[in-house]
Amino acid sequence: MTVRVEDVAHELELVVVGSCTGGEFGATHVRDADGRDLVFKLVHDLAWATRGAGVAGRVRARGYPAPEYVAVGEAGEQPYTVQQWMPGAVPDVMTVEYVDQLLDLVPLHAGVVPEGDGWVDEFVTGLRGEAAWPTHDAARDVAPAIVDELVALGKRLEGLSLPEHDAVHGDFHHRNYLALDGRVTAVFDWEGARNGDCRFDGFVLAAWSRGVPHQSTPEAAARAWDRATSGVEPDALALYAGHLALRNLDFYARHNPSALPWCLDTIEEILAPCWR
Repeated sequence: MTVRVEDVAHELELVVVGSCTGGEFGATHVRDADGRDLVFKLVHDLAWATRGAGVAGRVRARGYPAPEYVAVGEAGEQPYTVQQWMPGAVPDVMTVEYVDQLLDLVPLHAGVVPEGDGWVDEFVTGLRGEAAWPTHDAARDVAPAIVDELVALGKRLEGLSLPEHDAVHGDFHHRNYLALDGRVTAVFDWEGARNGDCRFDGFVLAAWSRGVPHQSTPEAAARAWDRATSGVEPDALALYAGHLALRNLDFYARHNPSALPWCLDTIEEILAPCWR
């Protein structure tokens, strides 16, 4: 049975104002009984969201523009998050100035999850098809040759050692930030955040800025790629690119097949050269 956002919000005594347009998938603008504006989301896993909210709190404590998570809980069996409403809007086009501000935030991710581990192993085993997510099933149906390359990459990267104690947002792309008057005011959508190598976040921003050129200026895409890849070990870049390729294949094959031609083109042009 499909759970309606309005029903869960009503149960929590939140008034639905409308959808949060332009950015966070599935986010809803709500107000509480005191008239406070908040962002409400239904999520698929309570433990996952609790971990992500905790990571957001750690970078926020360093002065990072991450929203405060007001609540992470369950209504019945439906997990949800409620987070602070942040000023600004998602820019239509990412500029060099926004790229620099976003990548200047990444060092604040470093070392804030000292108890974390297993990030590299999960990425590597995922490439080999041995992880719970992303899976090979749907991806192999649409791009068997690419999946074979990723399996071989997973075998080649066995034993790779990378930083594992940084905050990794996981989806640090060009539609997950807000800006106002030319200044980045928030990075949002932290529910999937965890420990790992924070340089992956910079790579995600760079890959998306090249992959969706109408939403970033050419100069911004070039700056993001140069900054995010400069000095990064080739095997690390290969891991980042392989994981992102598999994740995108899995998502678009399952949920948006009409975008698969674009997805396959971006893999060939942007991601695959990082591991070949």
